[in-house]
Amino acid sequence: MSDPYRLDSTSDPTDSPKAASKGGAARIALWAVLVLSAAGSAVSTLAGLPMALDMAFGVVAIVCIVALVIQYVQGRK
Repeated sequence: MSDPYRLDSTSDPTDSPKAASKGGAARIALWAVLVLSAAGSAVSTLAGLPMALDMAFGVVAIVCIVALVIQYVQGRK
C-alpha cells in the first residue's frame, strides 16, 4: 500500500515530468484558439459583420472551454 504523504526517492513512476506535462501542447493550443475566437467574436460584433460569423466564433470558444474543463477534471484524477 502506497502512502501519498511519504517523501522518498522511490516514488511512483507516474509522477514523472512527462506524466505531469501530458496534454501540455493540446492545452496551449486550446487556450490559443479560445483567445483567438473570443477576439474574433468581439471584432465581428463591433464591426457589424453577420451574426452567423459571430455565432461561429462563439461555438468555437464554447468547444474550447468544454475541452479545457474536461482536461482539467481528468488531470485531477
